[in-house]
This record gives sequence, structure tokens and C-alpha cells, in this order.
Amino acid sequence: MFTIPYFCSNIIINIANELFFNFINIKKRILFPKMSFYCKNNQLLIPSIIFLFFVFFLIEYFTPINSDDFFFARLGLGFEPHYNLYMNWSGRLLADYASSALLQINNHFIVSVIIASCATAIFFFISVIPNIIFQSTSNNIYWKLLCIASLYWISNPNLGQTTFWIVGACNYLVTSFFITFFLYFFYLHIIQIKKTKKIMLFAAFVIAVIAGCTNENMGGGIL
Repeated sequence: MFTIPYFCSNIIINIANELFFNFINIKKRILFPKMSFYCKNNQLLIPSIIFLFFVFFLIEYFTPINSDDFFFARLGLGFEPHYNLYMNWSGRLLADYASSALLQINNHFIVSVIIASCATAIFFFISVIPNIIFQSTSNNIYWKLLCIASLYWISNPNLGQTTFWIVGACNYLVTSFFITFFLYFFYLHIIQIKKTKKIMLFAAFVIAVIAGCTNENMGGGIL
């Protein structure tokens, strides 16, 4: 069984820290504007994010493909098979394409990184959105992050099928990522900005369409 070398873990941690701090320190940024205000004095935030990422990554990495994974791996990314699947069975657009796309990647390490990143990002977005809405500084974002992750872990009735099974993760976790990312982006760049740039309005529209295509029960509410 392939194992992750120790030095690779250090490299991943260093890259994560570098990317996050770059986002924090750059004034004109898209994903994290004013995040140093919303997450003030949160020295434990980055270690918490890295901890959650590795928890989900390790379990995902050691979970073999199963069940519908084989079907979607054979399905490919062609328009016709996905059209027939959408019209005759699933009614899901983004989830089905995401499932096939991830299963075309012949590297389970990369797939595990993507799924773990989606899970961690969801917890972060949910933790910080209230601060963005109320324009408040919080010293306990990391605490909220860990609480939300714990609630997700404890209250999820079938964690394996909704998070660590690749097709299940695409149906529920990846789709939830796009929904929470839309809410995060919308509050950060549209609601809180008096004079929104046209490019941000267009970006919000595109993200809203993608989020609306996540599941059949979300289209109307998101759009």
C-alpha cells in the first residue's frame, strides 16, 4: 500500500500556510478580503483547518472505490450519456459530472485532496459567514470551525456514503461546497459592498448557476 512520506506532509502543510497567509495579507483579493478583520487574533485557525483537512484526507485516502463509483468511472464525460442519465434517472447535473470527473483521475491521492478540501472549506465558510453578515470581529473562528465539523461528524446518519464514498461525496459534499461558497461569495462581494463591480456581479451569477445545478431541491432557492 502506498503511504505518504513524512516530508510530503511537511510540504503540504507549508504550502497550505503560505497560501492562506498570502490570501490574508493581500489587500485586493477575491476569496478573503478583510478576512484579517473577521478572523482577528485567530492563531489557532490555520492549525485547525490543517487538522480537519488531514482527518478527512486520511479516511478518504484509505477508502476504496465501491458501488456506483464503477458505473460513473465507465460513464465518462460525454454529453449523451450524462443527458440520458439526467433525464431518465438522477436529475443531478453538477453531481453526476463531478462524480465522473473525479473518477477519471487515476490518482486516489489527488481525489482525496479534493474531497478533503471541499469538506474543510464548507466548515470554514459556515464559520465565517455570520461574521461577514454582521461585520463583526471574532476571536473564536477556530472554535466554531471545530464545533461545526464535530456536529457534521456526529449528526451525519451515514458519513461513509455522504463523505468518503466518491460518488456520495459528489452528490452531497461537493454540491454543499458550491452552495456554501456561493453564500460566502455573495455576502462578501455583493451584500457588503456598496458599489459592486460588474465582474463580481457576473461571477456571483455564474457561481449561483453552478450552485443551483447541484441538486434538484436547490435550484429554485439558490437562483
